[in-house]
Amino acid sequence: MDLTEDQMSPYQKGSVLEIRLHVPPLPFGFYYSAYPREERVELWTHEDRVAFALAHPPFDDVPPDPNPEFHTFTIVEDKTQRSSQEQPFGEDGSDQAPLLLAKVYDGVGNMTLPESGLREDYNDINDIDGMLRADSDYSIEAGAFEILTTHDNISGKVVPRYYGCWTFPLEVSLPELPEGQSVQRWVRMILMEFIKGESTEAKINRARNPETRKFQYDLLPPESVRLHVLRQLVETEILLWWEVGLTHQDFAPRNVMIREDNSVVVIDFYQVRITTYLKNSDGKTPKERADDPKLPVSPIETYWPFRPSWSFFLVENAAGGCWGTGYFNGGMEMTAEWLIETWSDDDRYAPPSEEFLNHVEHMVRSPKIINMLEDLGRAPAASEGPSSIGQDC
Repeated sequence: MDLTEDQMSPYQKGSVLEIRLHVPPLPFGFYYSAYPREERVELWTHEDRVAFALAHPPFDDVPPDPNPEFHTFTIVEDKTQRSSQEQPFGEDGSDQAPLLLAKVYDGVGNMTLPESGLREDYNDINDIDGMLRADSDYSIEAGAFEILTTHDNISGKVVPRYYGCWTFPLEVSLPELPEGQSVQRWVRMILMEFIKGESTEAKINRARNPETRKFQYDLLPPESVRLHVLRQLVETEILLWWEVGLTHQDFAPRNVMIREDNSVVVIDFYQVRITTYLKNSDGKTPKERADDPKLPVSPIETYWPFRPSWSFFLVENAAGGCWGTGYFNGGMEMTAEWLIETWSDDDRYAPPSEEFLNHVEHMVRSPKIINMLEDLGRAPAASEGPSSIGQDC
């Protein structure tokens, strides 16, 4: 969305925001509780977005501190702009100021497109209340970070370190006010660790030649690095589900950062499902519900032989190219072999179940895969069905 210069200026390089801590509302919208107010579905292009934001301020379910302590946040660079989620990064104004990423949920930047009357990121005419959606996104992502930060094996390792929820005022001049006077509108923000690295999507895009529309795999990281990244993705997805009860819902290359040491960090949690907050949930994680042994299901069984969430990484799209092609040119057979070779002896996970090992679906696999499954405990068969190779990546 193209905002006016006045609307964009608060988030430009060199801007200083006066921020204070904020207690976020519990997640609402999507899979969670109902919206705190009725959604506005008749917001047309002629309506002033700032006026709408002032009339529909961000939601609070906890009264704000009457004597808050303010901090300064200086924007040193503009990382990205994604509708409601401006992502500048900067310093917090302290003597030992770390470099932080600020995810800003500003509904003024999440309203309607002038040419279509639709929101930029949600192309639905019945879903154009930018203030409400920005609030919902904020509540869900804040709820995710509030839980993730309590797990030392997750926070700062496979997700960015969390530095709290904040809010800040923006001064707004209105035509009806005397010259020199303004009103304040409040905006929500989450501060998190700035990840020094690059998204998987950026690495994939760099290997695409826009002129020839050919994909140059030699411009991707070495195959060993790509396999290392895929292994981390599998283990991170399982870890988040097992420890936290979190399903990401948008496990795409743009949301997977790769640090300089090739370790993986997952970002963007505003669409996640978290069992703790779901309607009618008992609040327990899969780990807390599990019987002995308290171990997550093996990746071999969970991902066999091709998990849909991998499609962004392993399936060539219309523009050509994907993260896994090369090692995975053998399609489902190669994927199945990789799963067994990678996790067959990993005691962090429960062994593949008897039901899985003896499933009739395996009859279509090659003799090599069947032998590997027998090594894991599959009952030997007198004769196997015909071999079949799965669809290529």
